[in-house]
Amino acid sequence: MLLIALTGSLATGKSTTARILTAPPHSLPLIDADVIAREVVEPGTRAYNAIVKTFGPTTPDLLLHSSSSSPPPPTLSSNNQSDESKLEPEQQQEPESPQNWWTWLLRRFLWPWRRPPNQQQHQQQQLRPLNRAALGRRVFASGSEKDLRKLNSIVHPAVRLAMLRRLASLYWQGRHWAVVVDVPLLYESGLDVFAGKVLCVAASEGTQMRRLRGRNPEL
Repeated sequence: MLLIALTGSLATGKSTTARILTAPPHSLPLIDADVIAREVVEPGTRAYNAIVKTFGPTTPDLLLHSSSSSPPPPTLSSNNQSDESKLEPEQQQEPESPQNWWTWLLRRFLWPWRRPPNQQQHQQQQLRPLNRAALGRRVFASGSEKDLRKLNSIVHPAVRLAMLRRLASLYWQGRHWAVVVDVPLLYESGLDVFAGKVLCVAASEGTQMRRLRGRNPEL
């Protein structure tokens, strides 16, 4: 499966290019690094917990106020739990055939092996989401590269792992000859070495400024 890396600067047309590649007749799957970067810091994730632990004490407005106030769902009794929820990782049955071995390895190491219990899901919903604007001010306005390196050391590994999981899933499905990976900082992150082809989208400076001002009037 060919990995097509899509990159480019701000407001150059990466999203438009991605829509063309994911629409018929190409219909290629898309892995968007920006979308994944938001997903890996959702409340309850490891990256979220690490960010709160690292920047929370010095950033009072790091977390947004949550509007969720739903009561916790009832917990399942031991008699009503599914067989999957009862299994511990070491208790999962080992596969017998080589094909099942590959499936077992992918599920065991590249995908979460089970969904969390209802109570844990509810606890994650009750956590307050990150205030991305406050985090950006904390990291960039301080003028310290140390804070940016700390944040990147938390987020980047989580993003790479999530991208690897999705690539492995698409490869294992075997339905597509290629996949588009939208990575704005392709060369800076060193992910270009994994790409079979690189599409770099460019636009004139005037076009970029016009698009940025139209998208962000406050600029």
